Amino acid sequence: LISVILPVHGKTPWLEEALDSLVLQSHDNLEFVIVTDRPSSSAAKTISRFASRESRAVVVNSPRIGLAAALNTGISIAHGDFLARMDADDVMATRRLEIQEKYFRDAPSLQVLGCQADYINEAGSMIGVSALPTRHDHIAFSLLWANPMIHPGLLMRRELFEDRFNY
Repeated sequence: LISVILPVHGKTPWLEEALDSLVLQSHDNLEFVIVTDRPSSSAAKTISRFASRESRAVVVNSPRIGLAAALNTGISIAHGDFLARMDADDVMATRRLEIQEKYFRDAPSLQVLGCQADYINEAGSMIGVSALPTRHDHIAFSLLWANPMIHPGLLMRRELFEDRFNY
Protein backbone atom coordinates (compact mmCIF):
# COMPACT_ATOMS: atom_id res chain seq x y z
CA LEU A 1 0.00 0.00 0.00
CA ILE A 2 1.19 3.49 -0.87
CA SER A 3 -0.20 6.34 1.21
CA VAL A 4 -0.24 9.67 -0.61
CA ILE A 5 0.04 12.53 1.88
CA LEU A 6 -1.64 15.67 0.52
CA PRO A 7 -1.71 18.80 2.71
CA VAL A 8 -4.23 21.45 1.68
CA HIS A 9 -4.09 25.05 2.90
CA GLY A 10 -6.00 28.13 1.76
CA LYS A 11 -6.89 28.69 -1.90
CA THR A 12 -5.93 25.82 -4.15
CA PRO A 13 -7.00 26.47 -7.75
CA TRP A 14 -5.41 23.21 -9.02
CA LEU A 15 -6.82 20.94 -6.32
CA GLU A 16 -9.38 19.23 -8.54
CA GLU A 17 -6.72 18.41 -11.14
CA ALA A 18 -4.41 17.14 -8.39
CA LEU A 19 -7.09 14.85 -6.98
CA ASP A 20 -8.05 13.60 -10.46
CA SER A 21 -4.41 12.67 -11.11
CA LEU A 22 -4.44 10.51 -7.96
CA VAL A 23 -7.46 8.54 -9.14
CA LEU A 24 -5.85 8.00 -12.55
CA GLN A 25 -2.74 6.33 -11.12
CA SER A 26 -1.85 3.00 -12.74
CA HIS A 27 -0.91 1.67 -9.29
CA ASP A 28 -4.19 0.77 -7.61
CA ASN A 29 -3.16 -0.11 -4.04
CA LEU A 30 -3.32 3.45 -2.73
CA GLU A 31 -4.80 5.53 0.03
CA PHE A 32 -5.13 9.31 -0.13
CA VAL A 33 -4.49 11.07 3.18
CA ILE A 34 -5.69 14.64 2.82
CA VAL A 35 -4.79 16.92 5.72
CA THR A 36 -6.56 20.26 5.63
CA ASP A 37 -5.30 23.38 7.37
CA ARG A 38 -7.75 26.22 6.88
CA PRO A 39 -8.72 25.40 3.28
CA SER A 40 -10.79 27.92 1.33
CA SER A 41 -14.49 27.14 1.12
CA SER A 42 -14.11 26.02 -2.50
CA ALA A 43 -11.21 23.71 -1.55
CA ALA A 44 -13.25 22.26 1.33
CA LYS A 45 -16.15 21.56 -1.05
CA THR A 46 -13.84 19.93 -3.61
CA ILE A 47 -12.34 17.69 -0.90
CA SER A 48 -15.78 16.78 0.42
CA ARG A 49 -17.00 15.79 -3.06
CA PHE A 50 -13.83 13.79 -3.68
CA ALA A 51 -14.04 11.94 -0.34
CA SER A 52 -17.72 11.10 -0.89
CA ARG A 53 -16.97 9.31 -4.17
CA GLU A 54 -13.48 7.93 -3.39
CA SER A 55 -13.35 5.21 -0.72
CA ARG A 56 -9.54 5.40 -0.55
CA ALA A 57 -9.65 8.98 0.75
CA VAL A 58 -9.06 9.81 4.40
CA VAL A 59 -9.61 13.46 5.33
CA VAL A 60 -8.24 15.00 8.51
CA ASN A 61 -9.12 18.55 9.48
CA SER A 62 -6.27 20.11 11.46
CA PRO A 63 -6.68 23.86 11.58
CA ARG A 64 -3.71 26.17 12.10
CA ILE A 65 -0.96 23.60 12.33
CA GLY A 66 1.32 24.48 9.39
CA LEU A 67 2.86 22.31 6.70
CA ALA A 68 5.32 20.26 8.78
CA ALA A 69 2.71 19.36 11.39
CA ALA A 70 0.17 18.57 8.65
CA LEU A 71 2.66 16.16 7.06
CA ASN A 72 3.39 14.52 10.41
CA THR A 73 -0.35 14.19 11.05
CA GLY A 74 -0.80 12.54 7.66
CA ILE A 75 2.07 10.16 8.29
CA SER A 76 0.69 9.23 11.71
CA ILE A 77 -2.61 7.99 10.26
CA ALA A 78 -1.26 6.56 6.98
CA HIS A 79 -1.34 2.78 6.59
CA GLY A 80 1.05 2.34 3.68
CA ASP A 81 4.50 0.79 3.68
CA PHE A 82 5.42 3.64 1.35
CA LEU A 83 4.64 7.33 1.70
CA ALA A 84 4.27 9.58 -1.32
CA ARG A 85 4.19 13.35 -1.14
CA MET A 86 2.03 15.58 -3.22
CA ASP A 87 0.93 19.18 -3.00
CA ALA A 88 -2.47 20.57 -3.89
CA ASP A 89 -1.10 22.34 -6.97
CA ASP A 90 0.61 19.27 -8.47
CA VAL A 91 -0.55 16.85 -11.13
CA MET A 92 0.95 13.39 -10.76
CA ALA A 93 2.06 11.50 -13.87
CA THR A 94 -0.16 8.43 -14.34
CA ARG A 95 2.60 5.84 -13.85
CA ARG A 96 4.69 7.71 -11.26
CA LEU A 97 3.86 5.57 -8.23
CA GLU A 98 3.96 2.29 -10.18
CA ILE A 99 7.45 3.09 -11.48
CA GLN A 100 8.76 4.37 -8.17
CA GLU A 101 7.48 1.38 -6.22
CA LYS A 102 9.17 -0.98 -8.71
CA TYR A 103 12.49 0.71 -7.96
CA PHE A 104 11.93 0.08 -4.24
CA ARG A 105 11.09 -3.58 -4.84
CA ASP A 106 14.25 -3.98 -6.93
CA ALA A 107 16.47 -2.17 -4.38
CA PRO A 108 15.54 -3.21 -0.81
CA SER A 109 18.07 -0.82 0.76
CA LEU A 110 16.56 2.23 -0.99
CA GLN A 111 14.88 4.62 1.47
CA VAL A 112 13.90 7.70 -0.57
CA LEU A 113 13.31 8.07 -4.30
CA GLY A 114 12.53 11.23 -6.21
CA CYS A 115 11.62 12.00 -9.78
CA GLN A 116 11.95 14.65 -12.43
CA ALA A 117 9.07 17.01 -13.15
CA ASP A 118 7.46 18.85 -16.00
CA TYR A 119 6.76 22.48 -15.19
CA ILE A 120 3.45 23.87 -16.41
CA ASN A 121 2.01 27.35 -16.44
CA GLU A 122 -1.45 28.46 -15.30
CA ALA A 123 -2.90 27.53 -18.69
CA GLY A 124 -1.63 23.95 -18.27
CA SER A 125 1.04 24.25 -20.97
CA MET A 126 4.44 22.70 -20.35
CA ILE A 127 7.10 25.38 -19.94
CA GLY A 128 10.08 23.33 -18.79
CA VAL A 129 11.50 20.10 -17.44
CA SER A 130 13.54 19.65 -14.27
CA ALA A 131 17.15 18.50 -14.55
CA LEU A 132 17.81 17.14 -11.08
CA PRO A 133 20.73 14.85 -10.24
CA THR A 134 19.88 11.17 -10.45
CA ARG A 135 22.98 9.43 -9.09
CA HIS A 136 23.40 9.01 -5.33
CA ASP A 137 26.82 10.68 -5.22
CA HIS A 138 25.55 13.67 -7.22
CA ILE A 139 22.50 14.01 -4.98
CA ALA A 140 24.64 13.82 -1.83
CA PHE A 141 27.04 16.45 -3.21
CA SER A 142 24.15 18.75 -4.20
CA LEU A 143 22.75 18.58 -0.66
CA LEU A 144 25.70 20.73 0.47
CA TRP A 145 24.07 23.74 -1.24
CA ALA A 146 20.41 23.02 -1.87
CA ASN A 147 17.75 20.34 -1.83
CA PRO A 148 18.12 18.53 -5.18
CA MET A 149 14.79 16.75 -4.84
CA ILE A 150 11.29 17.87 -5.65
CA HIS A 151 9.50 17.22 -2.38
CA PRO A 152 6.11 16.41 -3.94
CA GLY A 153 7.87 13.89 -6.19
CA LEU A 154 9.24 11.77 -3.35
CA LEU A 155 8.33 8.22 -2.43
CA MET A 156 9.75 7.10 0.92
CA ARG A 157 9.70 4.01 3.06
CA ARG A 158 7.42 4.51 6.05
CA GLU A 159 10.01 2.96 8.37
CA LEU A 160 12.25 5.97 7.73
CA PHE A 161 9.80 8.10 9.70
CA GLU A 162 9.08 5.51 12.37
CA ASP A 163 12.74 5.00 13.18
CA ARG A 164 14.43 8.36 12.67
CA PHE A 165 12.70 11.32 11.18
CA ASN A 166 9.77 13.70 11.39
CA TYR A 167 9.09 16.83 9.45
